[in-house]
Amino acid sequence: MATDAAAAPSPSRATTCGQAVRNTQNDLRQAGAPTNATTWQGVRNAAQNFLNSHPWSSPTTDAIKIDVNDLNRLCAK
Repeated sequence: MATDAAAAPSPSRATTCGQAVRNTQNDLRQAGAPTNATTWQGVRNAAQNFLNSHPWSSPTTDAIKIDVNDLNRLCAK
């Protein structure tokens, strides 16, 4: 029995670029890795650096992965 993996949409937590930036800054702060970055690219880079140094799955890394996807989707236009 085949399943359609593409049927499930990617999770998202933001609807605007600004919201994605704020979510990511907050999630990084809660993870103990606050950033002084204010541009979406800087915040995304800080989040990606955090993920690179924390490759295991946890609620925190999963939220930050969603944040990075939101930043790419909403801000990189």
